Amino acid sequence: LAGLGSFDKATELKPDDYVMWYMRGNLLNKDLRDYRQAIASYDRALAINPSFADAWMGKGRALHELGQYTDALAAFGRSLQLSPNLTVALILQSKTLNILGRRPEAIASLQRALQLQPTNPEAQRLLAGLR
Repeated sequence: LAGLGSFDKATELKPDDYVMWYMRGNLLNKDLRDYRQAIASYDRALAINPSFADAWMGKGRALHELGQYTDALAAFGRSLQLSPNLTVALILQSKTLNILGRRPEAIASLQRALQLQPTNPEAQRLLAGLR
């Protein structure tokens, strides 16, 4: 929680620093698993810079963890519109598509990820599991 306090202080001092809000979201999302607060932080970042692809991806990840798969897909889609070569977003998108029973699209996302990073072990493992 000490890390969160540092981000809280930083966002208090620089409330328009979208990167700081994004990093706060990542801490909440990945380390603290407070997905709702992570989404709130990503939303703050996106309110300042709506073209920040990584924040859309982070929001999608948190939405996925909350089981809000349709909203997660929309966030991943926006992320990939802004930055088509985000391999992590393609992998996360494929997981969400697979959960929704959209296997062919999940496979296509993984194939695209592997075009970008042919040796990505997670994409390879997931694709093998879908074939």
